[in-house]
Amino acid sequence: MVVSFEDSDYSLVDTPAYRNLTGGADDADGKTWVFDQHNNFAAEVAAATGFAISGHMGLGPINSFGQSWWGAAANDKASWTLYSYKFTFIQNGVQLKIENSGDGYGRKAVSSAAGFNVTGTSGDDAFFPYPGGDYTFSIDESGTHPKLTLSGNAFMGYYCGHQEYEIVYQTEEVMALVVHNQVEQQDWCFVFCREDLNVPAPPIAKELKAIPLSEDFEGDEILAFKQEDMGGAIKSAVIGNPVPLPINESSKVYRYWKSTGFYSNLSFTAPDYKFDLTTQNKVRVKVFIPSFNDYTTENAVAGDWIANKKLLPQLAVKLQDGDHPAPWEGQTEIVKANLELDKWQELEFDFSTVANREDYDRIVIQFGAEGHAGPGFFYLDDFEFSE
Repeated sequence: MVVSFEDSDYSLVDTPAYRNLTGGADDADGKTWVFDQHNNFAAEVAAATGFAISGHMGLGPINSFGQSWWGAAANDKASWTLYSYKFTFIQNGVQLKIENSGDGYGRKAVSSAAGFNVTGTSGDDAFFPYPGGDYTFSIDESGTHPKLTLSGNAFMGYYCGHQEYEIVYQTEEVMALVVHNQVEQQDWCFVFCREDLNVPAPPIAKELKAIPLSEDFEGDEILAFKQEDMGGAIKSAVIGNPVPLPINESSKVYRYWKSTGFYSNLSFTAPDYKFDLTTQNKVRVKVFIPSFNDYTTENAVAGDWIANKKLLPQLAVKLQDGDHPAPWEGQTEIVKANLELDKWQELEFDFSTVANREDYDRIVIQFGAEGHAGPGFFYLDDFEFSE
């Protein structure tokens, strides 16, 4: 259906497409849409349309109407200002008001040709100044999906070649738009929601569990340790035991590289539970502290708050809440300092004093002290977390 009115009088329009988009002719303030940045509604859109849609933005082959090639994870573009975009559609006068932080985003292949002043690129993404502004819009309801067309250089947050969007899903609360990028033969699908509904999903409560952990580094697969600024597999990896002497004559150990980064560490995070520390609260590990490291030079530090500037013959083990945005803030740390050099020794870290904590799910292993740029190698073996 194509609806036309003389003198741009849209007060009589009452089709679902206009009403859902704007709130209707009686809503003078219109309706404000934002990206569904937390992916609260992507599954709803996918179920209703049958298209492969998994995120608030993503792409697939041309005319697929989906995101089979990539769908953004929740909050995936937090490093951009994309989530500051607000799109307010007002039916009277068919007005569109776009507010943002002044940053524009789009495809590198098409943004310059559209007249945007591209100031930087990253991969296939282009960045350019874009302050939003006041525009108009129209809806053509004659096709399979209503087609939303924006005036001027308006676009829905990420420019993909033109200002025409097919409304593939629309309710009073959720809207999915598809733009066909003919230049790159891509379909881009965006999911928007009403501004007041763009909230993080409530966290899933994790069960307390006492699951013993151990790793002797002898097998083909090891615990899912995560390296942080440790030089990658070239520097930090399972290797042959360089000193197979008592108390550790095993064939393989883990070589730990404390890099010039300030906060090198090795960590394990429980995938779907919190540590039950009421009975399981001890970390044990064998370590070898080599004398060939430089423990005397004063190095650059992360800031004035770092008193120690030297690589130290020590091991710190920390328990952290991996769900906290700053997990170090509530951590519990035990440090074994001034360790003997050139010999294997077994250490125990007793966390029974925090057995009442129910938020910990991460173990952090950190050699050499943090906050300074002094590098060094260390070795560990026979890690366990148990009673």
